[in-house]
Amino acid sequence: MIRGTSPIITCEFPFDVSTLSYAYFTIAQNERIMLNKKIECEGLEGRQIKIHLTQEETLKLKENLQAEAQVRGITRDGEAIASDIIKIYVDKILKDGVI
Repeated sequence: MIRGTSPIITCEFPFDVSTLSYAYFTIAQNERIMLNKKIECEGLEGRQIKIHLTQEETLKLKENLQAEAQVRGITRDGEAIASDIIKIYVDKILKDGVI
């Protein structure tokens, strides 16, 4: 992932995501949470969730460092779920800030 961009991250799950009541997408670097984004679950279907990040959100990340990302949520039946933690390398940009 490159800082200052607005990527779409696609997460695939082994269950139908329409069962989710609410969920969060979290990115951490050096054991510190850098981003905790609530996922709008209404209208989700299938096995994928697409998470749209903004320039402002990716600018919160430290460049040239690895990050860890995970989705956690609660189903309508009250079951807590969590995805595997994925590792993402955060690359730098030359012109800092939102454009």
